[in-house]
Amino acid sequence: MPRQPAKSWRALLAELTETPSEKQRVAQELGIRTWTLSKWVTGKAAAPRPYTLKKVPDLFPQHRSEMITLLRQEFPDLDFPQDTVKEHEEEPLIPIPAVYYERHLQSFAHNEPMMATWSIIHLSLIQLATLLDADRSGLTISVLPCTPPRTGSPVRSLYLFATNSTLEGGTTMVPRFINFFGAESLVGQSIQQGSPLVVEDFGDSTYLNHLNGAVSAAAYPIQRYGATAGCLCAESVQAGFFHRAQLQILQQYADVLSLAFRNFYQTLALFRLPLLAAQPHHWPPFQPPVAFSSFREPGAEVLQRLEDAVIEGSINDEQQ
Repeated sequence: MPRQPAKSWRALLAELTETPSEKQRVAQELGIRTWTLSKWVTGKAAAPRPYTLKKVPDLFPQHRSEMITLLRQEFPDLDFPQDTVKEHEEEPLIPIPAVYYERHLQSFAHNEPMMATWSIIHLSLIQLATLLDADRSGLTISVLPCTPPRTGSPVRSLYLFATNSTLEGGTTMVPRFINFFGAESLVGQSIQQGSPLVVEDFGDSTYLNHLNGAVSAAAYPIQRYGATAGCLCAESVQAGFFHRAQLQILQQYADVLSLAFRNFYQTLALFRLPLLAAQPHHWPPFQPPVAFSSFREPGAEVLQRLEDAVIEGSINDEQQ
């Protein structure tokens, strides 16, 4: 029996996400919960944001044209390119100057390991700000290493090591205090899945613990031979900021940043951690050197003790 055309985009979405596995796939691609997707189908949820709606047709290549037509019936002002795939393929890429690579190799070859780590991260953040946001529209780029696990244990979180914000004059900064990121965050999910993740609008996502003011973001694992050292993350104050050219640059710099790290981990088991503002309340009652100093990061023992306290506090909060 031939398939009857759907009468609305919601009906078509219901048809295409009928199986639990497909519903889970689509929800994950859109960065929303499955129950939110179900509410879209029934019309019981508020209208999805335009940036999220624009992603829906590309999730169903065989029904893409039909989905766009139906979406426009309910959202006539939705600006939908006739062929976004072709548009992205023709988008010019951003060339990375050869001298940028040369500086990284020089830092790797001529510095002590700790200084080389800082130098490569610092160069990457400065260069990325120039390449991705020359107009200084509001981009923050961060490097988050895995919190060193104890021997025989899996990685449980990442911590913020350094950032560069075009809103702050484009200067690489180290955080005053340690912030941990786990399975609740975009960066945590990126390393857990071992693949890049992009959010076009945090208002439509379930991720927590992104920087204040961030609207869209892209996260790329820093890997070598399938093992993970950390994550490179870029966050913008503009929705839908990241396109193919910017994402290719981020992938290339995630590869470059693998030169900065010596420790790569095979086993990851991230915890869901409290919001950043609540984490200091769980710290143990001692005064560790919790602030970074120059290019020196806190030792593994300090990081582990703070991570223990934050994870234990998170577990206690969930049990209450």
